[in-house]
Amino acid sequence: MPYELQVPVSLSQKGPPDLAQQRGMHGLFFAALQQADPQLSQAMHEREAKPFTQALLGGVADQPHTWRVTLLEDALYDPFMSGLVQLAEIHLLGQPLHLDVAGVQCRHESYSDLIAAAARLRYRLEFLSPTSFKQRVVHMPLPDPYLCFQSWWTRWHRFAPTEGSINVALLDIIRAHVAIAGFHLSSQLLRDEKRSLVGGIGRMTFIVRQSHKVEPDWWQQMASLAAFARYCGTGSKTTQGLGQTVVTW
Repeated sequence: MPYELQVPVSLSQKGPPDLAQQRGMHGLFFAALQQADPQLSQAMHEREAKPFTQALLGGVADQPHTWRVTLLEDALYDPFMSGLVQLAEIHLLGQPLHLDVAGVQCRHESYSDLIAAAARLRYRLEFLSPTSFKQRVVHMPLPDPYLCFQSWWTRWHRFAPTEGSINVALLDIIRAHVAIAGFHLSSQLLRDEKRSLVGGIGRMTFIVRQSHKVEPDWWQQMASLAAFARYCGTGSKTTQGLGQTVVTW
């Protein structure tokens, strides 16, 4: 059952988080698991496909910071929440940081709910943190329908139950029939002392063209992937602050 957790954060340093802070929060996630279940934490470290995303959000125009964490497997929820309680007073790169565990907002849906998502012909995407797609040796910072759905399909294939399997042919249908209807995007640079990454952040709308030429079941499966985006994130480095996404109708 995928979870979305929003943890209020008090951080002494103002302004949007940089890449070093995002990587620090990535370490904080594992620290919470380590507190509750060291073996689980080690197992998560060793897995190639990580069943979570996380990003520190906010800090722009006096917006408060929020730590947004999503979990793609039930087994992570109780250990993470238990460990989080023990990390309420910590430091992030030398700056005091307080996690308001009592104020955590939680949303969850079963995979069965996602599998049964109603078909739509228009989707409104909001990229809450910089989003980019690794293309061989470079990163593409401009989301397009194919890249987004390819990203969601890959994670769906790894974490959703087998009864919800979605044929990869859906991606060819999306390439042919899904277009960008509008967008309000800007680029945002994340950097630390070693590297920098640029990603797109903002809003975009996808619409389906000539839907009558395709069997309705394909559009229903597309809706499942779009609903999953809230939990699985979009593009690369979703465990290190990038690609936080919400899709609405």
